[in-house]
Amino acid sequence: MSTQELPEELIILGNGFDLACGLKSSYKSFFESYLDKEVKKGVEELFTSFCDKKEFELSNEELAILNATSNSADFDSMLKLEEKHKAWKKKKSEFDIELSNLLKNDAFVSINFFDIYFILNSLNEISYPNWSDVELAIQKLLIDDNVDNDSFFVNMKNILYCLKTGKGKKESLFIITLLGKINKPLALKDIERRILEHLFDFEEKFKKYINSILQEGSYFKTYAEDKLFEIVNFNDIPINILTFNYTTFLRNVDDNYKALKIENVHGTLKSKIVFGVDDIAIDANNNLYSFTKTSRMMNNTSYDENSTPILHPNIKKIKFYGHSLSEMDYSYFQSIFDFYDLYGSDVQLFFYYSIYDKRIAEDIKSNQLQAITKMIHKYGATMNNKDHGRNLQHKLLLEKRIHMIEI
Repeated sequence: MSTQELPEELIILGNGFDLACGLKSSYKSFFESYLDKEVKKGVEELFTSFCDKKEFELSNEELAILNATSNSADFDSMLKLEEKHKAWKKKKSEFDIELSNLLKNDAFVSINFFDIYFILNSLNEISYPNWSDVELAIQKLLIDDNVDNDSFFVNMKNILYCLKTGKGKKESLFIITLLGKINKPLALKDIERRILEHLFDFEEKFKKYINSILQEGSYFKTYAEDKLFEIVNFNDIPINILTFNYTTFLRNVDDNYKALKIENVHGTLKSKIVFGVDDIAIDANNNLYSFTKTSRMMNNTSYDENSTPILHPNIKKIKFYGHSLSEMDYSYFQSIFDFYDLYGSDVQLFFYYSIYDKRIAEDIKSNQLQAITKMIHKYGATMNNKDHGRNLQHKLLLEKRIHMIEI
């Protein structure tokens, strides 16, 4: 391969690519596989006991009445308080016994904040089927600002409220209680750093899981090369690959392939991997900014004088496959479209998709179209010329520069 060749196409891959190659790399598959079933069941039952216990817990005012430091209650009221307190003691005893049994299990002691967080989220699968979307859930954790709302999602605001007052959302109180029992306590001081350390541990578990399923067979690289070939003839056309996956299947330099540069945006299985949120969602002055993908990747970046940019001016075609085009990665797409002056240039966009279930073929196509439209309109809203932004997708269609292709 000539060193003078320049990339002609940019290929952008998401997790749908790995899934199409037979790799069970979805977050839901990860949760179903790596979490010890007995531990998951134990945490769910313990949460039920915790809620039962909280239901009968006396307030400070009720305790004062029960302890005869207040004369504001009549005999019937006192009797009800005694019965309630008796029920609480029974529920507390049951909770303590269940917890004691779980603490004997090494797999239970190794769980962290995010393990508990997603176990609790999974209890609401019927009302929220996307509970296992890790990055969306992390975003809700960080930026939802209700102290004690009706949503089942735990967020930083209600965790801080619980730590300060000992009251609040039962899910938050449960997580705080459980982490304290396994010697991984949360505290007001450095709360962001502590939860970020739990996220590091959670990422390592996911990396270990992906490595384990890759080792089950050598099919992945073959399938991946075949699938990529459906998108571009990389034997003849020089390409750059920007992948949001942690897997690798082509070497950067290979006489048989014209993949000039391959970049794993969020790390590889041989390095640190990153879960996070788009930095558009969190101000850079916020302590939570350290959870953003931009901040995380800056911490993981090392200088390489031989490295070349993944975006090259010679590229005229940008091809997407397997990416949900979710808002979690909008900052990347905005940077790419800005670089290529999407409105004023002749760069073409190709969005490839696959029908993975014929029963919902129309839904798959419709969802792909909706995701494309939403992303283009979201990008258009960032343009200085608002009229150009509003008619961007229409312009791309007229100029035959946007395509949706089934493979």
